[in-house]
Amino acid sequence: MTFTLKKVIDGENKDFTLQNILEILGDPTNDEIDFDGEAFRISSFDSGVVSSGGGAGTGSSTGTIFTWQDYLLTVSVAGQTEIELETAIPEGANLLLTVNGVYYESHPQLSYHIIGSTLFWHGSFELEPSDTVRLRYQITQ
Repeated sequence: MTFTLKKVIDGENKDFTLQNILEILGDPTNDEIDFDGEAFRISSFDSGVVSSGGGAGTGSSTGTIFTWQDYLLTVSVAGQTEIELETAIPEGANLLLTVNGVYYESHPQLSYHIIGSTLFWHGSFELEPSDTVRLRYQITQ
């Protein structure tokens, strides 16, 4: 999973991964990070999320691998409330929408919702062409 941060000095965006965070928190020289007194290899990081048995939305006891589809959306005009997506989002998909790095919940009464391949924005502010709008959703492999 990648995320983007904006540099303070020049405003340039830079993408990072969770592995980058592990390297910062751990020991990149020895390729290890410590959790609860046990050392783990940073290079063994797997970006797939595995959930196993039990609760709602989990896979079988053997585990289900989820991956994220990631779309950078374009706001064409100030105040735009509808954005056409490349493809319809599967019903019940886990959604993650960020606008300028801030997460917004999907619900018809909150910030946005999706019907078919159209995202409807009704957040507390108007979208601008300079906004960075990113939509991610999970798919099962």
